[in-house]
Amino acid sequence: MSDFDAVMLSYDEPIADRLHARVQRVLGTRVKRLHGVRGMRRAYRLAAEVTDSEQFLLGGHGCLLSKEGGVRCA
Repeated sequence: MSDFDAVMLSYDEPIADRLHARVQRVLGTRVKRLHGVRGMRRAYRLAAEVTDSEQFLLGGHGCLLSKEGGVRCA
């Protein structure tokens, strides 16, 4: 995971803080977070702006984390 950043999108989920902590724990790295951004196109653009690498893993609604550390997004 050191070759690229990870970014998590959240909006108003009541458990967003816990989900963010879990994503960081499962991935074993710091995960940047965008919270409360209206509009998916805007959120995607802002995610690209907050990263420090050319490639990044984007997680949000529809992504599942397994206990083994796998990530699957619908």
